[in-house]
This record gives sequence, C-alpha cells and structure tokens, in this order.
Amino acid sequence: MHLAATMVGQQVRGMSNDKNWSSPSAVAPLLKHFWVYSVGEGGLNAKPAHVGKREILSEFGEVFKSGVQNGALGVMSSYNEVDGIPTSADPFVLTETLRGAWNFTGYVTADFGAVRNLVTTHYTAETPKEAVRQYIAAGGNMQGYDYPSDQGGAPGTMTYQRAIVELVRDGELPQATLDSRAADVLRVKGRLGLLDNPYIDETLAAKFSDMPASR
Repeated sequence: MHLAATMVGQQVRGMSNDKNWSSPSAVAPLLKHFWVYSVGEGGLNAKPAHVGKREILSEFGEVFKSGVQNGALGVMSSYNEVDGIPTSADPFVLTETLRGAWNFTGYVTADFGAVRNLVTTHYTAETPKEAVRQYIAAGGNMQGYDYPSDQGGAPGTMTYQRAIVELVRDGELPQATLDSRAADVLRVKGRLGLLDNPYIDETLAAKFSDMPASR
C-alpha cells in the first residue's frame, strides 16, 4: 500500500502541475473508486467489501489520502457497500474521513449508478428523491447521470435538480448543506481559473498528446 500511495501521490502532483491548478497544463485529478472497491465479495465488480475500519484507514485509505494530500480535487464515490453501508450514503466516508480527517476541499461525484443503487440495490432509499437526499447529506456533490437533468427529463420525472429543490423546500435538506455542496464545486472551478476564463485553448492538446487534434 505504501508503494501504491506513493505512486498515486506523484501522479496527482504531475497532473496538477504540482498543485498549480490554474496552469494551462494542469487538470484537476479525480480519485476513484472510493472506497475499498478492489476487494469485492467473490472478486466481483460492485459487490460488498467485508473490511473493518482499522484496516480500511491503515491500508486502503492511505492510497486515497495520499492523492488528497498531493492535490486531487475530485473523488468518485463507488457503488459498492462496506460492512453493509453504501459508500455513497455514508457520512463517515465522505464527510468525517474525506473532508474532516483528510481536509479534502474538492468535490465528490458519484460513480454512474451509485445514487440510483441506493433504491435498486442497497434498499436504503424508497424513492429517487430520498436517494438524492442520502447522497448529498453524506457529502456528495454531483451525480453520474443516475437521474436526468431538468433539460433532459420528461414532464413529471424526478430529476436531480428537482429533487434537491423539493428537499430544501420541504425542510428535508438544510439550505446550508446545499450551499456547502455548491461551494465545493465552485471552489474547484475557481482554482482551475474557469470562473474567469471558462474556455480552453484548443491548440494546447497538440503539446501534451501525440493524438491528432481532429480526425
């Protein structure tokens, strides 16, 4: 795990240009899949992991912690569960450990299906709206196309945005929590310089890749 943590830390530093995120050659590294995704039951994808907190924090967690400390600005929450608790609805994972103990100040996005699986696989939520609440309350920010956007949702469809609006309106999600989650995303955009300059110089691709800019 020490070797893996070292490698992740160095890769993140390289991708972020040694935390110089606003540099044209830098990107905001995203760590995945968080966490304990590699030892699923039976060695199968998305299956539960049976690991205790001590082993998680001293072994598996060190790899992600190194990424955070070296400049990662994004984390993708996995759609598995650990000790019976879905990662994407666990405040111990996304808030107490990631944001609290590790001082992570970036954003969390859910792996594709992680929020929806709270209803269809883990059964911790009865409705999409409740699944969204659990995810955001636990420390999540963005989804992975689990539910359509307001622009792409059919009339009456529970979209991600609509769920959030209703949760705050009905007092099921504090406005302060929503403000904090939105601030996480805006903070990353600010560090990347996207609030002042939202467009990238497309000619830069040729300098950092041997792939043709267009086909």
